[in-house]
Amino acid sequence: MMYDYKCPHCQTVHKDVIVAMLERDTHVETCSTCELHGMKRTFPVEAAMGYQPFEAYFDPALDMDINGRGELKEAMSFYGVQQAGDKKRGARNEEVSENAAVIDISAPTGRRLSTVQREKEQDAEDARRAWQVQSEDQDGNLSVPQEVAGLPSPSTAVRTGKLEGEES
Repeated sequence: MMYDYKCPHCQTVHKDVIVAMLERDTHVETCSTCELHGMKRTFPVEAAMGYQPFEAYFDPALDMDINGRGELKEAMSFYGVQQAGDKKRGARNEEVSENAAVIDISAPTGRRLSTVQREKEQDAEDARRAWQVQSEDQDGNLSVPQEVAGLPSPSTAVRTGKLEGEES
């Protein structure tokens, strides 16, 4: 378990000290500031506010895993959205519309906010560059530049034995 300890002499606080639960009353913590033995275990403020468990889940609307309330707030801020309805599940507990669909909570997939941010940055970089390619024949003549998005699919060439637009 993790406990906070406070020095009665210099008021230094050691946060999140890991101590076995059975040893919490007998554990002796030494102050790192004044080196006094016998820091006192304090009651954490978070416990007074109430323990609020959070189970990680995949949010299909945000297309990422949510591992805590802070991460949910950060992800929603990233997209510029806010939660609708109640703060749990984002909607009321009952739907009156016949077209309403309630989505069950999905297990985390490993997709994080940092992944989404990297993908967005890469998409912006790709759009900025407007990737173009050219080829050069054996005489040194260059082809007309062509955007990468306009190139034929490699799977087409494998299936047919020739590229799209190539004549037999």
